[in-house]
Amino acid sequence: MRKLLAFALLLAAGALAWGYWHVTTHASIQVSIHDCALRTPTQSYGQPLTARVTLLDAAGRPLAAGTGSKPYGVIWIAHPQAGDCTRFGSQASTNSDGRSAWDQCFATTARWIPTWIGRVRFATVELPNCRIDKVPASVREYGDTWWLWWVPLPHIGGAPYTSYDVVLTVDSAHCLAASHP
Repeated sequence: MRKLLAFALLLAAGALAWGYWHVTTHASIQVSIHDCALRTPTQSYGQPLTARVTLLDAAGRPLAAGTGSKPYGVIWIAHPQAGDCTRFGSQASTNSDGRSAWDQCFATTARWIPTWIGRVRFATVELPNCRIDKVPASVREYGDTWWLWWVPLPHIGGAPYTSYDVVLTVDSAHCLAASHP
């Protein structure tokens, strides 16, 4: 009975250790541009639908780049070798080769993000009407609650990830970085 209990405890400790390792070495990112020039009576900023973003460290060195396009303006960060995983999006839902390509691209990108995200301080934002350098980047980290409940099975919840939210606030009418409204 002791051996069984010791094995169960060792298995649980191993699973928790794996979860901790995975959440600290795998991440996803969301980049948002808040444009004060697109203010409306009901919202304090709008989101440009077309943009290019380069995330920079404190010395101005590029860490990652991405683009956003119509219809939603979502900024997709591209891995230096794997590229932008959205190119596999339509194939991922229709065939297993497309899903495999998406999974591989996402896994590569998820392992890459934690290697640089902690150094992001600024961004260059290129909009259709202007380029804004040295936009302060607000980076928020959201750790997964892997230690409360997770099972490494895709149909139950999958592996835990850390999520990062990067917000860049600009005023495209004056082509300037802005403070968050």
